[in-house]
Amino acid sequence: YLNYILDEKMAGEIDPDDRQHIRYMVQVITGTQGPVADIPFQKFGNWVHALGTMSLLGRAAWSAIAEPLTAGIQAQSVRKGFKAFGLTLYEAYAMLPVDDAKQKVNLNKELANILGSVDDPEVGELSANRLGGTFADDPKMAKRVNRFFSVTKLQGITNAQRRSTMRIGFEFMKSLSNDFLDPQAKNAENRAKVKRRAKRLLNEFGINDDDMKQFAEFMRDGGQLPEVSDLVNDDGSLSDMGELTAVAVGRFVDQSIQDPKSV
Repeated sequence: YLNYILDEKMAGEIDPDDRQHIRYMVQVITGTQGPVADIPFQKFGNWVHALGTMSLLGRAAWSAIAEPLTAGIQAQSVRKGFKAFGLTLYEAYAMLPVDDAKQKVNLNKELANILGSVDDPEVGELSANRLGGTFADDPKMAKRVNRFFSVTKLQGITNAQRRSTMRIGFEFMKSLSNDFLDPQAKNAENRAKVKRRAKRLLNEFGINDDDMKQFAEFMRDGGQLPEVSDLVNDDGSLSDMGELTAVAVGRFVDQSIQDPKSV
């Protein structure tokens, strides 16, 4: 289908070099690219690129520590940014023999796994996509870099940050839901503005108009965190509200902390 679109539908519309570049990028992203022996020195360049990047990962782990603060920008609250940072540090505290802390962190991990907010260090996409997928054709190098992300704790730090930002995402969705269902302002004009803002933001986070009222009520009536039983059906699949929550909170997390699904 890709060849049909590029070679027939776009023939004469787009420069041949641009079409070839589009073809290569789509194949890299989808993992369908063929052997690269026809591209001079590409494998060698990818190998050098991967090794050079791995040499920087130790410092990258330290530089990424403050990344949860960007959640405050998404939530439009400085306090929320520092809370996300504190929740990330709380996961380190939970490594101590403190039962209550471990229980809270385990709940965060369970919800993050259900909603797809974190990336598996062994088979995930985070490391390959952070490096642009340039050595995806080399399984040995891909496995080596995945392992290096895990050893340097960059993968673990990123996942901890995404879990803490997920918590802030739930709080932000609950706040937007309250503004949509029951906007608080001094007069009708300002209440209408508050509701329009909440509606616009919920749209941006993937909630369409048809589902918005039901989603807002679900977020408003739930606790600080949703119950797993409300997100998952008996067969293990996500419920309707679970799917909407995964989309909305997932977008919030992706816009705050590195998105492992992007290239």
